[in-house]
Amino acid sequence: VPKVKEWRWPQTPIDNFILARLEENGLQPSTPTDKRTLIRRATYDLIGLPPTPEEVDAFLKDQSSEAFPRVVERLLSSPRYGERWGRYWLDVARYSDTKGYIYTDREEGRFVHSYAYRDWVIHAFNQDMPYDQFLRLQVAADQIVGQASSLSPSLAEGNSETGKMPVLQNPDDLAAMGFLTLGRRFLGVVHDIIDDRIDVVMRGTQGLTVGCARCHDHKYDPIPTKDYYSLYGVFYGSTERALPLAANLEQDRRYAEFVKGLHEREEKLDSTFKKKCEELSDRLRNQSVDYLTAVLEVDKLPSEEFYAIRGPNDLNPTIVRQWETYLRQTARQLHPVFALWHELEKVPSKDFTERASELIKSFSTQTNATSGWALQQPTADPSQEGNSAGASSSRLPSNGGAGGGFIDSARGQKNQAFTRQLNPLVLQAFATNPPASMRDVSKRYGELLVNAQQTWLALVKKAGEDKTPVPSALPDANQEELRQVLYAADAPVLVPHGAIVDLEWFFDEAGRVELAKLQAEIDRWIIKSASPPYAVVLEDRPTQRNPRVFIRGNPVNKGEEVPRQFLELLAGKKRKPFTHGSGRLDLANAIASKDNPLTARVMVNRIWLHHFGAGLVRTPSDFGTRCEPPTHPELLDWLACRFMADGWSIKKLHRLIMLSAVYQQSSDVAQAYSLQVARLPALSSTRQEAAEPADRMHALEMRSGKTLALTPALSPRRGGNIRRAAEFSSSVAADVRTRTPHAESTDQPVRLLTSAATVDPENRLLWHFNRERLDFESMRDSLLAVSGELDMNAGGKPVELFKKPSALRRTVYGFIDRQFLPGVFRVFDFANPDMHNPQRLDTTVPQQALFFMNSPFVVERARTLTSRSEVAALRKPKQRIQDLYRLVFQRLATPRQVELGRRFLVGEYDEQTQREKSFVPLPHFVDESWQGGPKWPDEKLGWVRLTAEGGHAGNDLQHAAIRRWTAPRDGVVSVSGTLAHEHKEGDGIRGRIVSSRAGALGSWTLHNDKAETKIESLEVKKGDTIDFVVDFNANLNNDDFKWAPAIKLKEQPVGGSSAEYAGEWGAKKDFSGPPEPPPKPLSPWEKYAQVLLLSNEFMFVD
Repeated sequence: VPKVKEWRWPQTPIDNFILARLEENGLQPSTPTDKRTLIRRATYDLIGLPPTPEEVDAFLKDQSSEAFPRVVERLLSSPRYGERWGRYWLDVARYSDTKGYIYTDREEGRFVHSYAYRDWVIHAFNQDMPYDQFLRLQVAADQIVGQASSLSPSLAEGNSETGKMPVLQNPDDLAAMGFLTLGRRFLGVVHDIIDDRIDVVMRGTQGLTVGCARCHDHKYDPIPTKDYYSLYGVFYGSTERALPLAANLEQDRRYAEFVKGLHEREEKLDSTFKKKCEELSDRLRNQSVDYLTAVLEVDKLPSEEFYAIRGPNDLNPTIVRQWETYLRQTARQLHPVFALWHELEKVPSKDFTERASELIKSFSTQTNATSGWALQQPTADPSQEGNSAGASSSRLPSNGGAGGGFIDSARGQKNQAFTRQLNPLVLQAFATNPPASMRDVSKRYGELLVNAQQTWLALVKKAGEDKTPVPSALPDANQEELRQVLYAADAPVLVPHGAIVDLEWFFDEAGRVELAKLQAEIDRWIIKSASPPYAVVLEDRPTQRNPRVFIRGNPVNKGEEVPRQFLELLAGKKRKPFTHGSGRLDLANAIASKDNPLTARVMVNRIWLHHFGAGLVRTPSDFGTRCEPPTHPELLDWLACRFMADGWSIKKLHRLIMLSAVYQQSSDVAQAYSLQVARLPALSSTRQEAAEPADRMHALEMRSGKTLALTPALSPRRGGNIRRAAEFSSSVAADVRTRTPHAESTDQPVRLLTSAATVDPENRLLWHFNRERLDFESMRDSLLAVSGELDMNAGGKPVELFKKPSALRRTVYGFIDRQFLPGVFRVFDFANPDMHNPQRLDTTVPQQALFFMNSPFVVERARTLTSRSEVAALRKPKQRIQDLYRLVFQRLATPRQVELGRRFLVGEYDEQTQREKSFVPLPHFVDESWQGGPKWPDEKLGWVRLTAEGGHAGNDLQHAAIRRWTAPRDGVVSVSGTLAHEHKEGDGIRGRIVSSRAGALGSWTLHNDKAETKIESLEVKKGDTIDFVVDFNANLNNDDFKWAPAIKLKEQPVGGSSAEYAGEWGAKKDFSGPPEPPPKPLSPWEKYAQVLLLSNEFMFVD
């Protein structure tokens, strides 16, 4: 902790670091802010809501030194705290309640588990869960939650740093894995899904843009492509699984109906999935020739990124790649069936037949009548560990010896261990007729497998006909060995273990759609019924394989194999590959380790960012070599060490920051130009620091609170636009000299006087507090809070925020639609849920003001605010104005503000609008018809009625049924339609078309008849009306009719736009009920309340 001259100012060690930099630059801190601003700042910072007038009054009355610490403790203990700070983390986690762009015809667009993750994050912050555990659970909760036996050995044995046994977590902690599973679905393209998970983990926790190494080595940071694919392998080794977060779900009566419906849907999906898998495997066994041939050109096949509609018998690239992986595994095992394949694979294409013949003959000379050709599997060579090619590429068949072993060309000796037999049927297929190419080889291998399959099917069929048990194997052991290639647990024709979402590419289009729809039914049932919360976790696959590098990021073009391990940048050159399953738990431990130089720093920087408006490192998710150096690197190091020493407690970090003098400074920048700063020219500038080269990055090791090394991103270089005295213009210096007596005659440096705003215009050194505007959540929640409507209920399924009636819950519980995010969210700079968000932008656009002026949501808040009992009960305008100020701004209005408010209220009057009507509209819309009253016929208006297709005439000639069309624009229209009366009884009806401009256009009298009512051409002006009038002919008897006229705009005046004038209207198509009434005009007091909500004082914290 640095020493400072003004030793009375610091309140916490943070202040020493800040003040030391200020003194280096000749600056001084601003004065403390007033208590009303301080409690408003603290309340918004910690819970995202304004303080109540009562809380402000209590704080103002408390003159003790513990007044503000008590406020901080109260706010940290509030359940609202987690809602505020949990939302910050949800930005990091790219939280959304929907999957983004999907195929909606087959997939449910909403996540079943999103709100469970959101609630878990909020709860974790409220409980002050240690940040290292917070991270571990989000990456590997499936391997931490549960009994000690299910923990990894390292966790089960205890924490090596503390010597304590880990506390077993609540099963609800499984919800933490939404951090990984709530990303975009990318139409099922697994490579993009994994890339998204790598990005959110590494940028979110490490501040490193590892995703830049997907296609090539990182251009700036020391992150090679190999390290990217090491992490890729970790996530590829996991599959998704949905789990209910309810103990004894089957016995819980609350969920009895849900469980019953769930089982029905799951059983249907399971049975269909098993059937599809069996059908697929049977089909693939008979297509062995095609798939083995396709393996030879696997690099030419498209990846999952190129969606293709495939039929049942079409070649499936996913299956081809599974065959390729299987063959790679057999190469390592010296497989008795495929050993010859792998030897022939090494033969050059030139003179293939001749060389293959020699190779096959060398195999034949080793043939033993009873045991075939013996392969010797070499003993493990430590130098070749992890080298997939090392098992076979350097070994050729030996020329002698009954053992038929391999000569290891690398070591020049013969291995005699682990004898394996080459299948005689394979050798027989090639012995007499050498292959001409590898395509020929693949064809013969495929035929061998198909023959084994056909023999097996015949045997099964015969057993069924004879009603005898199905045998367990073929009688010929050699053919059974071939059959096992297609039937063993690792057979390449089987669909592997995993979730439906991970396996869809194995099936043809029809099967893929059918399975997806059944899964969507389960998801919809979980979402819409009274279900418990769900978690979607990752769990390790039964078998793990090391990944291969995708050359230039192309999954089709695979390079060398790499182990699953952490970044060399952070783990060092002596890093070891991950050993526990997929490696996610190892990854989580590496991230949450105290030896990791970035984890604590990145989080400390995020906390600082949300308190001060800017981080010590200005790019909170990029601590690489291209980011700006921190403004206070020593402070960042000290805070990170203190953070870990305090048990990774975020709440302790809040206390440390908020009780500092720098946090309690005034944000009044008016003093910026009154704070004069004494500066000297360049000769008197502060000490020079050695800058670290920008292209170097070292691992930072911290133990016992000591920093041993730095990265350039965390180097002693200073960041920001801090101007030295030598940078001031010559005109300023000349002006100072003219005011300084004897300046020309002295050799002493000239002292320059300037303002703090000139030295540090961006406030990088924090000589005053930054003024901050409310973010979207705080703005909306504050509107509800001051109007007294905010619903404080916590947790649960998301709600639509801006659908009527307006939701009154906190914004953090609102429904976030990744693909169709409402425009108001974007207007107020809401985080993009498509990707990880380091920090939100702060824009000022006209739409923000328009929202406050025109949004029904804001208008309703203004109405409710004025109707609050404490406001409405006051009769005197001055008292009501003061009370509105207390509720909205947590202070009293000044005399000037009271006077302005009274003038505004006196000058406003209620507006009532009326318009003349040439006819009386039917007042009731009942059962899709307009009529005189709720019952038909009506006592006053009788039988008159209109429907979409016709209606009924009135009781007399003064009560005709009139359908009116009003021209929306100038033009020429045509009218068409059929008037029909369909009763023999009575004397019929009379229909007329009347134009407000041209008068009567046509008249028809019908009795049990119909007529075409056409008007070929009629010029209309905007506002003209055309009435379709029907009355009874002479007597009231069966006077209902059908008449649904249509009007079409056919021409427009010269110079008119066809796009502007095009239109068609039909009685049947456009018939509707009463339009939504216009909003009730605001009263003068409601308008005044809206004006207060529109003000900058409401929208800014300070």
